[in-house]
Amino acid sequence: MIAVFKGGISEEQNEDWFSDYIDAGSEFLDQQSVESIERLSRHAAARVRRRLAENARCPQAILERLSRDSDAEVRSAVAANPATPVDLVFALALDVDATVRYAMAEDVSLPAGVLRLLSRDDNPYVSCRARKTLALLRRKWRRSSEHGGQNIIGFPGTGNANDADHERSA
Repeated sequence: MIAVFKGGISEEQNEDWFSDYIDAGSEFLDQQSVESIERLSRHAAARVRRRLAENARCPQAILERLSRDSDAEVRSAVAANPATPVDLVFALALDVDATVRYAMAEDVSLPAGVLRLLSRDDNPYVSCRARKTLALLRRKWRRSSEHGGQNIIGFPGTGNANDADHERSA
């Protein structure tokens, strides 16, 4: 009899997941073969796919695939990854799962335009959280501008009203 663990993976797969988990989070991911990265993106263990989605060196094509993963935590990790293209982040802001949108609403590194979109979400928890995150960013912007610091892209007075096109910083 084969034991089956959470997530539908077998005992054998459960024993193998750790080395794949390490590989998925490696700072040398970009030096792995395309086949190896694709294998990780289809791994039976969601924790491995999530780790890959968190990796800033994950190729954009893989991030796009992982943005459609069946696991909400994997999709949330794609949204939080600074290497994820902004158009894909906007698409994830419309995810059917409110937990993905809520996780995004808490993320201060997202473009202000994404947070504004989430602030109009039908789910009151998501919209409230996004409004609180925007308010926090506005307070930081005000303090920063009062002390001669850098502006936050997409807030009034920053000189860039079109925050949807800006690159996310790592």
